[in-house]
Amino acid sequence: MKTLLFFLTILTFSVSTAYSQGNYEFLYDADGNMTTRRLAVQRISRVAAEAPQDDPVDDNTDFLQDRKITIYPNPTRGRITLSVSPLDATIESTYALYDSSGRLLDTNRIDSETTGIEITGTPGIYLLDVKIGDEVSQWKIIKQ
Repeated sequence: MKTLLFFLTILTFSVSTAYSQGNYEFLYDADGNMTTRRLAVQRISRVAAEAPQDDPVDDNTDFLQDRKITIYPNPTRGRITLSVSPLDATIESTYALYDSSGRLLDTNRIDSETTGIEITGTPGIYLLDVKIGDEVSQWKIIKQ
């Protein structure tokens, strides 16, 4: 009985420790200086794993100024699609892609509802900032 209680205690501690580990997101300015650090909550969905590679999935969706932003596929092998719907040409919309060290790799205006973005670096984690007006949505992109 003592052995069973000991193993249950260890198992409970291990599970609670694993779930308490947080990931942090960092925001960087154009010069590569860190400006913000925040706790990132990763959304996990069984549906996302079962969906076709090129189809948008709800877990890859966010909203800025009543516009639906979808990024897929994630993880990717090198090319992601950024979808902004509806796109309003009167509001400045841009994206910025950073590597894991915060170095700016690419930045561009979003001129159409669907934009292809190439990630040419090595496999790893990249950060994508999507800015519509004065609101920013940050995404963690995994390149395989």
